[in-house]
Amino acid sequence: MGTWEGHISPGVAFYSFGIVFCFQYSRQYLLRGRNAKETRERVRKRPSTFLGKLWQQIRLIPLDGFMKILYGFGAAMAELFYPPGTNKLYMVYPNGTWAHLNEWQHFTMYMSFAASGVVDIISQRCARKRLVVLEKAAVAMAFYITALLLFFHRHGKHELELDAHTLLLYANLSMCLVLTAEIWLPWDQRLIWAHTLLVMQMGSWLFNLAFILFPLNGKKWDPDDGNNQMVLPIFFCWHIFLNCAVLGVIFLFQWLWIKIRRGKPYRTIEEAELNCCGFDDSDENLLPTTSSGDNNSSSRL
Repeated sequence: MGTWEGHISPGVAFYSFGIVFCFQYSRQYLLRGRNAKETRERVRKRPSTFLGKLWQQIRLIPLDGFMKILYGFGAAMAELFYPPGTNKLYMVYPNGTWAHLNEWQHFTMYMSFAASGVVDIISQRCARKRLVVLEKAAVAMAFYITALLLFFHRHGKHELELDAHTLLLYANLSMCLVLTAEIWLPWDQRLIWAHTLLVMQMGSWLFNLAFILFPLNGKKWDPDDGNNQMVLPIFFCWHIFLNCAVLGVIFLFQWLWIKIRRGKPYRTIEEAELNCCGFDDSDENLLPTTSSGDNNSSSRL
């Protein structure tokens, strides 16, 4: 991870999760007022063609769980075997000293996210009843492991790099607190949007760190210049503003898209029980019930 690619790749991974969450949660928020009976009938409708059946099975795979496994396992293998021909699959040299500890720290972090992805898929597709608390606990554990490794990942680094990674640690610890709260409040919208913004913040900041610590033009920042350290929190705050704007734009896009496609008024709800790991339309317990009075007074999608 101590390279340009080593900061870009996890940055892209975290930010892609943030973008996926933005689309998922904004759509869920806007469509949660639809008629439950209509939703159940649509889910139970079976496709007649082979490709239709195959696509339906693919859609049943939790996207975020699959992404965790793909990114986590791929990045973990890259730590030990990249570039091609490299083999760091050992922690002790023949003389008894430790070997490749940085790589093994990164390997541990990435595999914790891959394990969280496995838990998501087992919970959502294999268990008889979805184990939401277990999913939340698994992803919270992955971020706690990341925070622990970030805290002790300071050996041999200059002040500028330490300060840059400390800001990343702040975002990581905030993510840990939010995910811990989600174990007890898994449907709380405020927590869901907070963890979406925080994972985007971690991704965009890692992306920026790659260009600060390993600039493509070869002109590195002076680690002894105090001004360089002072500008880091300014950039970090700008990333917060940027990510809030991105979330807002995606939400607006979803609102316009749904309005154009549906051509009907729809209702957003307050205190909705949003599924933080991906809404499963087939789960009838998560669908809102509608009374006859509601059906007469408002239109539903």
